[in-house]
Amino acid sequence: ARPQVVQRTFSTVAEATEPWVSRHAPSTLDDLLGNAGSVKKLSTWLRDWDDVVLRGRKKVAPFKPGGGMPDNLNARAALVSGPPGIGKTTAARLVAKTLGWDDILEYNASDARGQKIINALAEGLADNRTLTFGGSSSSSAAAAPAEPRLTKRAVIVMDEVDGMGGGDRGGNAALIKMIKKTKNPIICICNDHGSPKVRSLAFSCYDIRFSRPTKSTIAQRTAQIAASEGLAAEPNALEALAESCGNDIRHVLNQLQVMAKMPEYQGGQVGYADMRDRLRNIAKDSGIMLNPFEACRQLLTSSVVQKLSTREKLDLFFIDHNLMHLMVQENYLNSVAKKPVDVDLLESCARSAESIAIGDTVNERIRGKQEWSLLPDMGLMSAVHPAFVTSGFVSFPEFPKFLGNYSKMSRARRLCSELEAHLRLSSAVRTRWLTGSGYLETLHRRLLKPLRDEDIAGAVEVLDAYGLQREHVAEHLSELVQHLTGEEDFKLVDPKVKAAMTREMNSGNHAVKVVLPAAKKRRASVPEGDDLGDEADKDAPPAKDEGAEKDGEDDATIGGLVRKA
Repeated sequence: ARPQVVQRTFSTVAEATEPWVSRHAPSTLDDLLGNAGSVKKLSTWLRDWDDVVLRGRKKVAPFKPGGGMPDNLNARAALVSGPPGIGKTTAARLVAKTLGWDDILEYNASDARGQKIINALAEGLADNRTLTFGGSSSSSAAAAPAEPRLTKRAVIVMDEVDGMGGGDRGGNAALIKMIKKTKNPIICICNDHGSPKVRSLAFSCYDIRFSRPTKSTIAQRTAQIAASEGLAAEPNALEALAESCGNDIRHVLNQLQVMAKMPEYQGGQVGYADMRDRLRNIAKDSGIMLNPFEACRQLLTSSVVQKLSTREKLDLFFIDHNLMHLMVQENYLNSVAKKPVDVDLLESCARSAESIAIGDTVNERIRGKQEWSLLPDMGLMSAVHPAFVTSGFVSFPEFPKFLGNYSKMSRARRLCSELEAHLRLSSAVRTRWLTGSGYLETLHRRLLKPLRDEDIAGAVEVLDAYGLQREHVAEHLSELVQHLTGEEDFKLVDPKVKAAMTREMNSGNHAVKVVLPAAKKRRASVPEGDDLGDEADKDAPPAKDEGAEKDGEDDATIGGLVRKA
């Protein structure tokens, strides 16, 4: 049954303008929304804190199925983490209040929490009492000139510990030090459990994680609150609002309070169509709440992508345009792996592969010519269209293997460039044609044939004809041929034959025709004349005549890296 709408009246302006988040804040543990298991963990830890810490009655952590670190049940502090707006601070406050703790000291990002403040706080905790700076409120902690005084015991709530920085320099280290010797329970609260600032703190705390409540749970509770405030709303409209707000309860209540003040919704009911129109203005940016893995999952899940417009699909691509096309390319076949294989499925996969290839061509044009206006076209061809053609289901997308193999591609490109520098004195093949023309396989077979026949003189003769050395056979040719799915046959050659060839090449009877500078020299950049100034002109070598320069152009290739010996 839907809750009955009640028209409320207020005696003062302050009551009428009070935020719904404060007016309807939970007052008991039963009023908390979701995370019952996490709240129970926090309550049990705080209930047994004196027995565990002060009386030494240690707990034994239960075994975790599948392995992993056991829970730190005997920690002096608890770390509560989870998304914003789901009631972490309220839960900590209510748990302490329910268990009968005398006082709750709460420090958040608006308070000074530097090293000196926390060290002074730690000194007051040594006698089982808290230290207050001139007052009982949390804001008084920043008042350093006030004389500190010892008061009754309390639970210390350090909110937003992942935001300690800037003016709170040294506060994180001081907090960890205080936790190790405190005789009062400390509850640390953060949004991002994986933050580097929280990582070191987590080892000293009992890890308790909160999650977002479901949209149906939020819709049920907010419907009751809205009805008590005189606003009627359909359940599906509230579910849509909760989903658009990222299941942030605070955000949902704030938006409902704004809608309750609008004339078009007073005295009527907020339907799904009304809420859908309203969401275009109040919905959170989906790019903030989604990561590339979640965006790829939505694109490749047919039940989700069918409900999205082309614009919404393109927005998923722009969450990370450097990664999304690689994510789709890596996972589009996995999304249809469980479908029965037939001609239609194969044709769909072929069309997706062709579209991804066209998108990759557009990507090369964008980065090569800096034509960034083509980025939406690239998104359509490399992500949106393949996901439309071959979408099925993927539970968790895989990370692109292309990025893992990119270093191998860079190394192969470098080996080709170095090999071409030696070969161009005796052949016309260029770098771009080395791997695709079959030239490397032919040269590799011609070098290995005399080695298999133990003909050292014949192998050395081929190396001299092309101006190559032993490392070009063992490293360059072997690796490049293997890169083309060929076998590395050089390892099968008799080691004695390899040693004999090495001795012959090092005998000094075989001239090195090409000398490449060291890698450091190749990476070094020569400053422009304007940057060197007049001092560079004094040290500059004498200029050559035009004829010498023309002759030098034939001898120097690949940016002046090749020279005849």
